[in-house]
Amino acid sequence: MRSVILLLLALGLLAPDARSQTTSFDGTWLGRGTLIRGHNSGRCGDVERTGRLAIHGGVLTMAYSPRDDIRFSGPVAADGSFDINLGQHRFFGRITGAAMTAQYLHPVCVRDWQFRRGG
Repeated sequence: MRSVILLLLALGLLAPDARSQTTSFDGTWLGRGTLIRGHNSGRCGDVERTGRLAIHGGVLTMAYSPRDDIRFSGPVAADGSFDINLGQHRFFGRITGAAMTAQYLHPVCVRDWQFRRGG
């Protein structure tokens, strides 16, 4: 049975579980976001807010606004960049070492983010 699985892997017919593979970006990231557009809309929240996201197996996940059901999930490229779209909501950025810069874009709200790898 093991030889059949190895043969299927070699032929590309069976992909290994990507979630079991770790990347240098994996971990918990803590950040602060600053609202740069949408101050008067009433929809964008506080000017400053904190956030938390996780990267596991090279996949970024963030419950950006659970109240509004905005949850981002998508791959981080080998160069540390990511670009995740969810309808009119976009979260994109780049990781360099233990720092991450990102931006949240929406037709009404725009927020710049700075994250650090942490607890």
